[in-house]
Amino acid sequence: DSAVTLRALREDPDAHAGREVDWQLRFVSLQQADAARTDLNPGEPYLLARDPNGEAGYVYVAVPPSMLGAVRKLVPYQSVRIAGRIRVARSPLMGHPIVDLVRLR
Repeated sequence: DSAVTLRALREDPDAHAGREVDWQLRFVSLQQADAARTDLNPGEPYLLARDPNGEAGYVYVAVPPSMLGAVRKLVPYQSVRIAGRIRVARSPLMGHPIVDLVRLR
């Protein structure tokens, strides 16, 4: 759902957990979660991305092992469209949403 915005997630995080999103993002980097990122599993790969559908802000996108090869082909600041599912609408530690990657479009 491209209508789910960062603002909506901040205003009512509980209402959006588990919702599907269809977002255009700007890929920043591929990272691996450390133990401090409690909303991600230690060692879990994730995308740091910006500006879902043009709205200023950051998003963390958890990458399943089956999609890691495709994600590794992305270059910084490349625009990428994803289908995902909101794992956490607003991370207590990072303050940003965490989305599980379902598909690169």
